[in-house]
Amino acid sequence: TAIGASGLGTVAKFSVAFPLTYHYVCGIRHIVWDHYVMGFNNDSMAQSSLLVAGVSLCISGGAALL
Repeated sequence: TAIGASGLGTVAKFSVAFPLTYHYVCGIRHIVWDHYVMGFNNDSMAQSSLLVAGVSLCISGGAALL
């Protein structure tokens, strides 16, 4: 509780939220790949990686600010 109330609370929450959301979003990406079997070239892989990173950052940032 003390860490959450301090100035480092947001950083601590983000440090916990980011790995969890990143792996969750990557899991969703793999489920989509398994189901639709598409997007397996270098350009699509790079785009989906950027999308995963961006979505994870947004979700983690939102969770850290709660």
